[in-house]
Amino acid sequence: MFNFERIVHKMGLIHDLTEFCDQEYKPHCQNDPCLDCTHPSGKCSGSCLKCSKQINYHTEGGRSLYNCQNYIYYYTVKYSWKYASEIMYALKMLDFSKYPQYQILSLGCGNAPDLMAFDALRFTYGNKNFSYRGYDISDCWQTIHRKIIDYSARYPNATVQFEISDVFDGLVINNIYKNGSVSTFYKQGYLCTDASRTVRIRIAGEKGFITIKGITTGCSRTEYEYEIPTADAMTLLDMLCIKPLIEKIRYRYKASDGKIWEIDEFKGENEGLVIAEIELEHEDETFALPSWVGKEVTGDMRYYNSYLSQNPYKNWKQ
Repeated sequence: MFNFERIVHKMGLIHDLTEFCDQEYKPHCQNDPCLDCTHPSGKCSGSCLKCSKQINYHTEGGRSLYNCQNYIYYYTVKYSWKYASEIMYALKMLDFSKYPQYQILSLGCGNAPDLMAFDALRFTYGNKNFSYRGYDISDCWQTIHRKIIDYSARYPNATVQFEISDVFDGLVINNIYKNGSVSTFYKQGYLCTDASRTVRIRIAGEKGFITIKGITTGCSRTEYEYEIPTADAMTLLDMLCIKPLIEKIRYRYKASDGKIWEIDEFKGENEGLVIAEIELEHEDETFALPSWVGKEVTGDMRYYNSYLSQNPYKNWKQ
């Protein structure tokens, strides 16, 4: 379909994606318009190039959104190598040895040319953990996103996630509970994850703890917690606890009704998962639900930390 210089080797994500889109793309003209065309005029323009110019130059009455699947294929083949090469050039200026791991947040990610560039340089950054989270408002990118996630599965140290949403809504929500809250880094593991009892080792900030929990009944469970030397906690985590360990940042947020919420943003193997919890005096106590709280997961064992230690969130089917 297109002839252009391949500026990086014919291997990796960028090659796989452009080859896939090249096969899926359906050439058309005025006499052979796109089926189910989403052009705002109600009539196919007859050319993806015309639609591209309308988007770039904000042509009145023209296409303004990336909401045509055929155009998505066209765009990926035509522009991926160009944009990824520019990002690769910038990445080559970085000293990757300085970073123990890599976390990429892409706003308006589209077909993820930043991830394509990072993938092309994967031998430069070494076998380190990296996570990628992309946001876009057009669900037409989802076919591309699924191909990328399938591709990333070949790297056990990679976590790749996409979300079709307005990222600014998400940022506002996140800022609500982060503003004015106290945050603490947690690292924990389990010596026992039996259904009737769990034994947890945790380092919270600079302190170590051992916690024994009984079976959950409704919203309640028996719990005993004791502080232990941090050095002992580190040894137990390294030598005896079930792997992978749980890593997270906990925010303590005081809501407008005075109730304290604890919000856990998970890292490592459970990157992308955020769980909010409120401590109540009794099960029937009423409280106001903050606007940023999502679906109720109380009693769902998949969200227990003990379950996540054996079934990390990154392995769930999203």
